[in-house]
Amino acid sequence: TETEAEETRDAAHARLMATAKEVLEAEAPWPAARLIWLAKLDRVAEAFLSDEAERRTRGQPEALEVQGKLRLGRVDFALTGTADRIDRTGAGAVLIYDYKTGRPPSAKQQELYDKQLLLEAVMAEAGAFDGLGPRPVEEVAYIGLGSKPEFQRIAITETLIEKVREEFEALILAYQDRRQGYVARRIVETQRFEGDYDHL
Repeated sequence: TETEAEETRDAAHARLMATAKEVLEAEAPWPAARLIWLAKLDRVAEAFLSDEAERRTRGQPEALEVQGKLRLGRVDFALTGTADRIDRTGAGAVLIYDYKTGRPPSAKQQELYDKQLLLEAVMAEAGAFDGLGPRPVEEVAYIGLGSKPEFQRIAITETLIEKVREEFEALILAYQDRRQGYVARRIVETQRFEGDYDHL
């Protein structure tokens, strides 16, 4: 907004912390947890605000916590999800952001199994998010708010959108085959403990 554009960095920092305190007091019942989260946010606030200023030069927030549903007719399956934030660029494309309180997934994790943002891009291009209609997706990105703030961007192309959709539909088709078994844990990144259903 115009007010936000005119405020100083100190004022933006104070507004961010005041908003966080208000939300935590309403949503987090434990005083110790509220203090810990406020301290964590205060440590990364400057980096977050710098990155946010850059994000606002590329697009403006259009939807927050927006739900979507995409019916995949070929596999008779509905893909549903909630996008943390969708921004609209001046050219009418969208940027999809996901906030992470820890570290965003690595490139290898994204390649193997962390497909959340890429699937959200598929949904956005198909017009699956409430009230937004079909939009070209320019980029998806993770906004990491852990001890080391990160802003991890992934450029989106039509080829990538088609690949992700095809791979997802192939996965659902595979599980619709009665001969396909379900494993307790499909990909275990780290095995610190036994799962309740590993024996199956």
